[in-house]
Amino acid sequence: MSSDLKRKRSESIDAADQLAAFVAAEANGQGLISDTAAPGEETVAASAVAGVEDATAREERLRKSREKARVRRNRKRAMIEQMQENVVALSKKNAELKRKNDELRSKIVALY
Repeated sequence: MSSDLKRKRSESIDAADQLAAFVAAEANGQGLISDTAAPGEETVAASAVAGVEDATAREERLRKSREKARVRRNRKRAMIEQMQENVVALSKKNAELKRKNDELRSKIVALY
């Protein structure tokens, strides 16, 4: 497992642990959210929730990115297959036209 993946997984687990601690504290009446927090001051609970939201949003972005990449690869694969079919068809057509051209040239030579 790559170190990036381990770090990302660890960040996701840390955020989930923070949210679980927040939920448990709220359930026990030991709320971490303070009504007296100064404007713009972030509480521990808010940072835990933000961490989980960031991790969730990141996972969603990664999921969408993987899906778009899969669609792009499938589209490219279909386009390549179509081009290969076109090459075969055009090669046959080219061979037929060359044969017909040779036939007509021999008729012209026969006329003289």
